[in-house]
Amino acid sequence: MKTKEAYQQGLRTYLILKNYSPATVSAYGCAFRQFLDWRIERKYGADFTPEQARQYLLYRYE
Repeated sequence: MKTKEAYQQGLRTYLILKNYSPATVSAYGCAFRQFLDWRIERKYGADFTPEQARQYLLYRYE
């Protein structure tokens, strides 16, 4: 099972390697951290799914 920090570092590494700007890396990191916190509050399992992402977006933009 990956930790929250491992997921965050993976995203950060990916964005940097894709040459995203530091501001974009920071903004995406913040949004991803909020998603991961939301998952923890709902006690979802180890890995996240596309369905969980859809549920989060519906929750976030209601």
